[in-house]
Amino acid sequence: MMNRTHSCFCAVLLLSLPVSLPMTGAAAHPHVWVTTHSEILYSAEGAMTGVRHAWTFDDMFSAYALQGISHARKGQYTREELASLAQLNVTSLKEYGYFTYARADGRKVKLLDAADYWLEYKDAALTLHFTLPLKAADGGGRSGSTFDSTGRSRATLTAANTNANAAKIGMPYFVSMI
Repeated sequence: MMNRTHSCFCAVLLLSLPVSLPMTGAAAHPHVWVTTHSEILYSAEGAMTGVRHAWTFDDMFSAYALQGISHARKGQYTREELASLAQLNVTSLKEYGYFTYARADGRKVKLLDAADYWLEYKDAALTLHFTLPLKAADGGGRSGSTFDSTGRSRATLTAANTNANAAKIGMPYFVSMI
């Protein structure tokens, strides 16, 4: 009788153990895949004047970001319909320096706030277009980098003094949204 009571007590204790432990939610944060295309912009004299970006977000983030955006045609969004979302994106990216850092002759070059920005929706993905002008045009040797602060990814473009008006790079890019 004692063994049977002891066995029942142990079974009840084991079954009630998960209920008595504190419950916690799953700990995760969203990640966004971004394919970037960047251009270093030059004046006619060959001085670097800014960086132009086109960031295409993955389809899952794009679908999430579009929730609640009113639009006239199903599956289609105009630049005007996406204007408030574009504003939100560049405002949010400002805190992180737009994940863009420029150098000329080994020294940091100051970039101004995003200008000429808009979103487009194509093939189930949003693409954010924006330009980061330099505070002052710079004629020296230059390079630019785009990377997230976690160091998971980085793209660097180094351009020699050239007569071309833009040097281009493009790469898939992973951003951790915390």
